[in-house]
Amino acid sequence: MINLHDLSLPVAPHHHVGTEQRVSLTLQRGALCWIVGSSGSGKTALLETLALQRPFKGVFRLFDQDITPRTSSRTLTSLRQRIGFLEENPLFCDTLTVCENIALPLEINGVKRSEYLRETSTILSWFQLDLYADRLPASLPLLVRWQLACTRTLIRRPPLLLIEASPLISLPDFRVRLFSVLNDLAQSGSTILLTTNDDSICSDPPASILHLPSNTPSKRDSERDTLSPNLSAPYSDQRREPRLS
Repeated sequence: MINLHDLSLPVAPHHHVGTEQRVSLTLQRGALCWIVGSSGSGKTALLETLALQRPFKGVFRLFDQDITPRTSSRTLTSLRQRIGFLEENPLFCDTLTVCENIALPLEINGVKRSEYLRETSTILSWFQLDLYADRLPASLPLLVRWQLACTRTLIRRPPLLLIEASPLISLPDFRVRLFSVLNDLAQSGSTILLTTNDDSICSDPPASILHLPSNTPSKRDSERDTLSPNLSAPYSDQRREPRLS
C-alpha cells in the first residue's frame, strides 16, 4: 500500500543534525498507525508527501505504483482522489454552509442529491455536530471546524486516510466516536495514518505507535519504538504490521 524508502523530510534544527532526516516506512492495506513527534519533527511533511502535496527525495510507492518527480499530473490527480487528508487547520468554502461543504466530495463524485444529503445528515448526527449544519464555517471556532472537516474527510471512505490528529487531545468525546469509525474503516481495508505530538491519545483503537526521533532523546524516548534500521513495530490485531525505519 505505502512504501517510502530513504525519504528526506525537512525538520527543525533542534530535532536533527542539519535540516533533514531520512525516513523509510512500509504500511500494508488495513494498517492503522500513529506517528508521534514533537513540533518540527517532520510529521506534517510526512503526511503532505503521502498526500502528494509536496515534492520529495527518495523512493516512494503508493497503491502499488511508483511515484517519482516525473509522474504525470493525470496520475497524481487520480491517486489524490483515493486519499483523504485532514490538516490541523483545514480549509472550507466559506460561501457554503457546513452541510454543503461536507456533502461536496460526494456531489463532485456524482452521488445523487438525495443520497449525499442522507449521508451528510447521518455523519453529522453520529458525531453530534448536526446543530452546525446550516452555519457558515467561518463563524465557527477552530476546533469545531476541525471536527467538521474530519466528517468531510471520512464521508468518502478513502482507501488511504491521513490525519493530523493533535486536536483530539482537547476532544475526548469526539475522539471515542472517531476511533470507532477508524477501526471500522481499517477492518474494511482502508490504510490509516495519524500524527500527534502527544501519545496519550494513542491507546485506542488498537494500532501501532511509532516515534519520530529527537536529536536529544530522553530516557522515555529510549524505551519507545523510534525510527531505526529494520524496525518492526508491535501490532495488536490481525492486520499486517507497519515498519518505520
